[in-house]
Amino acid sequence: MNEIFNINILSSMLRISTPVTLAAMGGLLCQKAGVFNIALDGMMLIGAFFGIVGVHFSGGNIMAGYLLAMACAMLVSMLYGLVGIKLKANLVYTGLAINMLSLGLTSFILNAFFNMAGSLRPAAIHTIPKLVIPVIRDIPVLAQLFSGQDMMVYAAFILVFVMWIVISKTRFGLAVASVGEHPDAARTSGIHPDRIQMITILISGALCGLAGAHLSCDIVSEFSENMVQGRGFTAFTVVAFGNANPFLTFLASLLFGITSALGTRIDIAAIGIPSSLINTFPYLMCIAALVFSASVSKRRSRQLFAQKDQIRAVVFDMDGVLCKSEKTFIAAIRQALLEYGVDAEEEEFRAMSGASDDLFIGAVAEKHGVSYQSAMKERAYTIYEKTAEGNVESFQGMERVIGRLREKGLKTAVASSADRRKVSISLKAVGLGEELFDAIISADQVSEAKPAPDLFIKAAEVLNVTPECCVALDDSPLGIHGAKEAGMKTIAVLTDRQKEEFQEEKPTCYCPVPTECYRWIMKNRA
Repeated sequence: MNEIFNINILSSMLRISTPVTLAAMGGLLCQKAGVFNIALDGMMLIGAFFGIVGVHFSGGNIMAGYLLAMACAMLVSMLYGLVGIKLKANLVYTGLAINMLSLGLTSFILNAFFNMAGSLRPAAIHTIPKLVIPVIRDIPVLAQLFSGQDMMVYAAFILVFVMWIVISKTRFGLAVASVGEHPDAARTSGIHPDRIQMITILISGALCGLAGAHLSCDIVSEFSENMVQGRGFTAFTVVAFGNANPFLTFLASLLFGITSALGTRIDIAAIGIPSSLINTFPYLMCIAALVFSASVSKRRSRQLFAQKDQIRAVVFDMDGVLCKSEKTFIAAIRQALLEYGVDAEEEEFRAMSGASDDLFIGAVAEKHGVSYQSAMKERAYTIYEKTAEGNVESFQGMERVIGRLREKGLKTAVASSADRRKVSISLKAVGLGEELFDAIISADQVSEAKPAPDLFIKAAEVLNVTPECCVALDDSPLGIHGAKEAGMKTIAVLTDRQKEEFQEEKPTCYCPVPTECYRWIMKNRA
């Protein structure tokens, strides 16, 4: 038994799990972006084959093999992305097709161009020297585990941390998560879902190519037909088991590695267990991992269903809640209308506060006997864009409040009666980045603006929550009416109005300024 269970089995675990870890990190990024990438196996096989081809033609240079493997796997991943993302083909069928194509293509090239059947072994492979870590080389257990391993083993360790940083700490990671959770919400925030998904697929192709090349060039030193043997599917499985978390996914890869190492040692020890049964160890572990992952997901779904009425999203109006832009915008409208012969007073716009900009401008223009034209609004936006910066006021601490809401797991959205152009101008003027919001819904995206509920229904739909789980912050009775019609909880923000003006709408509560709503939201979310 000592021949089976000793420290060397852990060292083997690290080596065996490395290709799976590399491919799994690529699969994890795809899953975060909402891409069901089961083509990992085919991409790994392409990497394994062209890695050996690169070594063969470069006279044994393993780095040439790595680079060629990554480039060719990226080409295959590009084909997968073009068919699955651009042409909107079924991703499962596309992934299976890529896997079959990779198997057939490598076998064909092996026979047609190398006149080889079954395998290809280069005359020489100049591998990268194993790294001996001076600090731990004299410590018995640690030296056997971590010192003297292939460079790719350490690269896999580093990649796990890099992937965690990219996903959780970078703008790109936020874009990937947004696309994966709800592409429509990402689109309203100015993110291109197809572009983000293509980038993640290309990165996964590069990592799968590297994983395949490491398997063929470093571990086995030759290519044999179908040598990946389902490791790509295993990588896909460990991503699911790790719940798309880099560290948990890495631990799941190690689990696969130790079961593979254990199976190999039992086979070598010849203790009477059939080798066919031993070879099933890693895959039985994958099945067990999937069953466990499915049971956890089901339990979480039940918990979410039990909490269906909890506040899960906050929907902000633009003017009077995220900023004070009405005065500046009215001045822009008045200047624009003067060009059409309309000399309107500021008070004439007051009654239309909260309505769509078309109605806001059109009602006043027609009151003066001038027919409304959409060019009036566009001209007002142009003037507003020039005058907004420095004149549109912000609420102190608003960015911090939105950040704290997101940290607590709440989704955030803007639902404005203005067009998207004006929303962007206002947010830029007060220094609020569009990435702070999971969705930005404007009047030009719905058939009817406030007081109709369309804006708020659309916001809930894009956020992928029910309206009952949303609370809307608005400073106009029209906005409160629309949010209530949609089924949301409402907070009347008393920026420029009195409580009495909202009594007919009966909002859930009142706040003097939007930044003070945070405490009420957190108190009532459970």
